[in-house]
Amino acid sequence: MTKPADRDSSPVAMALPLQGKTVLITRPPDQAEEFAQLLRQRGANVVFIPTIQIRAPKSWQECDRAIEELQAYDGFVFTSANAVQAFFSRLNARAKDPDKKEFKGKPFYAVGEKTGEALTAEGMRPTFFPNVNGGKQLAEAISQLPLRGKRFLFPHGNLASDELPAILRLNGVAVDGVTVYDTVGPSAEDADLIREELEREGIDIVTFFSPSSVTNLLSLVPLSLISSKIIAVIGVSTETAARGAGLTVHIVAPNPASATMADAIAQYFKE
Repeated sequence: MTKPADRDSSPVAMALPLQGKTVLITRPPDQAEEFAQLLRQRGANVVFIPTIQIRAPKSWQECDRAIEELQAYDGFVFTSANAVQAFFSRLNARAKDPDKKEFKGKPFYAVGEKTGEALTAEGMRPTFFPNVNGGKQLAEAISQLPLRGKRFLFPHGNLASDELPAILRLNGVAVDGVTVYDTVGPSAEDADLIREELEREGIDIVTFFSPSSVTNLLSLVPLSLISSKIIAVIGVSTETAARGAGLTVHIVAPNPASATMADAIAQYFKE
């Protein structure tokens, strides 16, 4: 890990390890305000440049079919808060059973604090596994349970990896994956603003929360505009995407939570 030079060891810098640093957040403000606030508490300036947009899928047909057959599923798997919100929004719009009796006693396996919070908000009780911070690791953990012959529903985005369902199927678990939202890049107008912002001096740290945020940003700006920055990521798949794109990853949050990411960035500069 490369460490920044010329560290300030004054009492203010020790109390606020990100004092004078500017952090670029590539998520929309409504999805990352908690993270931004945690960074500000540590002294950072925050710039939002969303590189993804979340939209309804091109078709709800497969999701609607799954909703009609909810009683046939033995459990549910979610790897993002976006998937939870999109699925339950569609379910609630079509609900024949507002009490959601189809879910009673069935497990909801989740990755990440935000995913769990979204499920809790819908009245579900998520199940977590220690040290699981991605879909592949979740599938491997679930596969250790006696679930052979069971059937699970996996609502996801259009860019979701097929690793999770593939691993579960290899271990005898039937998985129906349904697309409940599409991740798309920024508009042409937003793309111009992104390029202008990155061409200015002052951004010290660029944060990525998904492989698509890496791909989308680098489709808009040259690698040289980002490669000189400190790169911080959440998740193994995001780290892999960033390294594969030619970026040096300096900070990897050990689990997918805003507080963990903010702590990891602060610790990097403390060291």
